[in-house]
Amino acid sequence: MSLDEKKLEKSFLKLGKLVRKVSKNPTQNEVHDIRTSTRRVEATLQALQLNRSREGRRVLRAVTPIRKKAGDVRDMDVLTGFSATLSNNGDRQCLVKLLEHLGQERGRDGTKLRKTIAKHRKAAIRSLKHCASLIEKNFEKRSSSNTERWPIDATADALRISGELSNSPKLSSENLHAFRLKVKEMRYVLQLSGKQSKLAERLGKVKDQIGEWHDWTELHAIAKKVLSDCKNCKLIAQIDHMAKQKLGTALKGARQLCSKYFQAQGEGQKQNTKSFVIKEPVLKASARLAA
Repeated sequence: MSLDEKKLEKSFLKLGKLVRKVSKNPTQNEVHDIRTSTRRVEATLQALQLNRSREGRRVLRAVTPIRKKAGDVRDMDVLTGFSATLSNNGDRQCLVKLLEHLGQERGRDGTKLRKTIAKHRKAAIRSLKHCASLIEKNFEKRSSSNTERWPIDATADALRISGELSNSPKLSSENLHAFRLKVKEMRYVLQLSGKQSKLAERLGKVKDQIGEWHDWTELHAIAKKVLSDCKNCKLIAQIDHMAKQKLGTALKGARQLCSKYFQAQGEGQKQNTKSFVIKEPVLKASARLAA
């Protein structure tokens, strides 16, 4: 058994604590912690196939709406931070207008998050605690069928995701965000072993690069809408330049990741006819979940 028992339990208990003690006006750190903790819980349920159980489905019904609302608030926090780094370039009024809009959206999204947490708090805390207890009890019984199956399921899940990454279509701005979701999922599963790996570290770096590009792209779309009455707006041009710059960095990082860890054989063939070989670093990282 090489799954990290404490790490598995902690992800459920931590999220329950965050939901129970979240402030009336959640801070950036609180929102970030809720969002990432929910993602980790969702990945754990998937890896151990607990998402197919009644209690696992109860957890998802309670925490997924919270994660989505927290994501909306987090987006406004990040975009506000990006906007604050932009230079005026004679467009101070445009910058102020954009910041005011983001602040208003953050306020509305924060209210929705508070209401969603209030609605699902009791169910979330109860189901998260139950799952944590289930994991603890199964690890205490080292010979239980679950503790024998879970490492195998987690390893199989990691290899499944690696196959999907290997068979990804040619990367572009159209599919880069979807690719990032798989990268995040793979990283969360590998981290269930509680052991560090170069692959998990690389996945984290690429995840951040793509995420930064996506955020700048979202900011550009918002700025175009909010500042639509400003002709030849220098601020919009500046944001667009940053988004394109971040796209180049994200594509380069993602392609290098695929080349080293997930490159499919038979490139040039149609996607559904590709075959792939799981590369040694991926096998080693995945095997740590079961070895």
